[in-house]
Amino acid sequence: FISSGALNVRIDAVKGVVEMGQMDGKNQQYKKLLHDGDILLNRVQKLSRVINV
Repeated sequence: FISSGALNVRIDAVKGVVEMGQMDGKNQQYKKLLHDGDILLNRVQKLSRVINV
């Protein structure tokens, strides 16, 4: 499917990953959710360090 152009992805043999060329709405929301979740987790970890000191 990839080589025939049916899927909009690219195989990176060096990194060993399949990269998407274009993001749809759900993928953008998922990426934002992960990013915001990482930020929240970092803030909670910093807060717990301050409280435990």
